[in-house]
Amino acid sequence: NKIRQLLPIVLSLLGMVLASVLPHPLVAQTVRGSLLDEDSDAPISGASLSLLLGTRGNEVVTGALTDSAGLFIIPSGSEGRFRLRAQRIGYGTVTSPPFDLIERDTLAVELRMSTEAILLAPLTVVSDRMPLLNTIRLVTGGYVGRKELYGREGMGSATFMEKTDWEHRSPTMIAEILREVPGVRIVGASIMMKTVTSFNPYGCVPSFYLDGTLVRLRGESIDDLISSYSISAIEVYRGMSRPPQFMDMLDHPCGAVVLWTGG
Repeated sequence: NKIRQLLPIVLSLLGMVLASVLPHPLVAQTVRGSLLDEDSDAPISGASLSLLLGTRGNEVVTGALTDSAGLFIIPSGSEGRFRLRAQRIGYGTVTSPPFDLIERDTLAVELRMSTEAILLAPLTVVSDRMPLLNTIRLVTGGYVGRKELYGREGMGSATFMEKTDWEHRSPTMIAEILREVPGVRIVGASIMMKTVTSFNPYGCVPSFYLDGTLVRLRGESIDDLISSYSISAIEVYRGMSRPPQFMDMLDHPCGAVVLWTGG
């Protein structure tokens, strides 16, 4: 009977000891919200949101792009005082007042932007590369904005390619286009992606998006569904470093391949 009486106390003490020595799970501070047009209240999609450190300066901690509903989610890896900056072509840049993020804090923000006329001086552009095909679709689909954000500011593990990057090799399969992309492995006819989330030595199959829409493969390869000659641009995201609209994490934690057609 004494042992039964002491057992709950012993278990409680054991739990306290384990809680003190085991590492706590990482809980990210998060800024989430919406970006709206100041005049029409319409959501603004494809805008660049940057989390700035401190009350001054322009040091970017992390960022995200707004989706089609003008929504965004930005996890912060640390606590501190930050500001939020929103940028979009055709709108004036908006920066929020400083705010504090503490452990496990989620801050809801609504930002509004006013349209701004862009005056361009006459210029002549000379290039030795072919123009990017199907530019309108790539702009409206967010490719151009994501390339600017994830490419220039180095956010996450992402690779952006246009048709001019591979057409000199005359690839007959999408797998051939992706063969030289860091982190991508071609196993037979399968496109695999090696990340720390996969225990398979060859990695696992990424999710595929065609013109922004998730493609559900049922045993076939992406080359069975679309010709490599139809592809004008490709985005490759490895692991968890990808925009919210391509977060098919449950089924494909290794990454995402986004294909854009045209030309």
